[in-house]
This record gives sequence, C-alpha cells and structure tokens, in this order.
Amino acid sequence: MVIPDTCLRKRMPVLSHTPVPVTAVLFDLDGTISDSGAVITSTLDEVLTSRGWPGLAANQTRQVVGPPLGVTLRDLVGVPEPEIPEVVTQYRSLLRSRLASTPPYDGMLDVIRDLHREGMPLAVATSKVEWMAQEVIASYGVSDCFVAVCGSPQDETTGSKDAVVGAALSALIQAEVDISAAVMVGDRHHDITGAAAHDLPTIAVSWGYGEPAEWGDAVAVVDDPEELLQQLQAGVRRRP
Repeated sequence: MVIPDTCLRKRMPVLSHTPVPVTAVLFDLDGTISDSGAVITSTLDEVLTSRGWPGLAANQTRQVVGPPLGVTLRDLVGVPEPEIPEVVTQYRSLLRSRLASTPPYDGMLDVIRDLHREGMPLAVATSKVEWMAQEVIASYGVSDCFVAVCGSPQDETTGSKDAVVGAALSALIQAEVDISAAVMVGDRHHDITGAAAHDLPTIAVSWGYGEPAEWGDAVAVVDDPEELLQQLQAGVRRRP
C-alpha cells in the first residue's frame, strides 16, 4: 500500500543524533511479541512431510519465521508456485487450532500495556495472515491496546512487509494519530526494509528469529523488553 505524499511529508525530513519523541509504535508479531517459532516450524514441517517433501532442515527453522508464507514456501522450501495455495490452506487449517499454544515473550505484554497507559498509539504490522494475527492479539488480552492489527491478505502469498506497514500507517492516520515520528519494532531484516520503505526507523529486538547481520540498518538493538520500553520512552536517535 502506498501512503499519499501528503502523509509522507508529515514524517521527519531530517535525521539527527538528538532523540526524537516517539509518536506511534508499530510492532511485528512473530519473533517480537509472540514466541511462535516452535509452533510455526513444527506445523509447517508436518504439512511438508505429509505432502512428500523433505521436512525443514535445521538451518531453515529460524528463517521461516517472519517473511510472508508464500515467499518462504517458494524461495526457501522450493514448493512449486501452483501448489503454494494448497500448502497455505493446509498449514493455516492446522495452525489455527494451535494458536492458543503460542506464548508471548516474557515482558512484552507489560510493555504494550505500559505504552498504552501512557497514551502511545500502537499498531501491529505482521506478515502473518491478518485474521490470525488478530486472534493471537485477542488471545493475549491486549486488543484494546492497538489502534489496528494489520497483516497479510487471505492467500498469504501476495503480501509484503512494506504493504502491511503501509496498511498500519493508513489505519493510524485514519484514527488521527501523529505518525511524524512513528517507529517500527521487529526482529528480522524484513521489518527494517519494510519500515524503511515508508521512512520509518526500526528498533531491532534480539530475542526473536533474526541474526545480528540483519540489524545493520536498525537505529538500535535491544536485548530485553525492559530495554525496549526505555528506548521508546527516551525517544529514537535517527542516524545522520
């Protein structure tokens, strides 16, 4: 989704070492709020092996969490393009019954509630299919903390991170939220590049499924939720 030029002009045009007060926060879900790696990889592995493909290799399990599922199936697993929709449907059917067993990271719900109490507008921008992301957030009891929970479209094959970030920004704008100093929080390079497409800085979290090599363009890397909260409360130092 492309944000109108009039909205883009509301954002900070100048980068500075001076901390800028954050006006809104966009959160990734898997690997940032939700410790979903084990559920996602075991479910996908089960689907692949049931269809005669090899299961996920050990070095692939961290890589499948974050990108749109269609991209993962095509580029990482090697599923032929015509078969991807069937695999997505089967995976989604199995995963839905397992959402309740997807735990949040310790401390992240406290961060969300604290920011909400302080009046910070929040949104979710995830590559997970949107209705499933909304169910996860609802299961955590924090739906009321978010202006919007935005995710990939129903087929999970055509979404991109910059598109869901755009959708989240549009929802914030419609709610009359100041996005001039909005910031993304995520664990993978997809979060950083997706946010950068809309001129948003990203704070990378180290507890998810990303690797240090992915965080070179993040404005900060935090190692625990308490540090994340402090960073957001102090403002973001944008790179010159």
